[in-house]
Amino acid sequence: MCLDSHHELKDAWKKLAAAGMPERAMDIFSDTTMVSYSNAMGDIRRQLSEGSKVQSANLAVRLGKYFRKNYKLAGKLAKEGDQAND
Repeated sequence: MCLDSHHELKDAWKKLAAAGMPERAMDIFSDTTMVSYSNAMGDIRRQLSEGSKVQSANLAVRLGKYFRKNYKLAGKLAKEGDQAND
């Protein structure tokens, strides 16, 4: 399974760094609950080992969307916070 969210991650990180790593934006950026140990060893592992390839691909898409959404939101919050301080 591959998550291709590198562009969104880099963009968010630049905005977070420029804004001084605001706490709320960092919390969203760092949220990995969807791939926590219990999820990875439970539902995700079960899906990859027992589910269909189509369902596994759908899981990968859902995870990718989740992380891209979080990175974009974190970047947006960081930028808004940075602009509010100008």
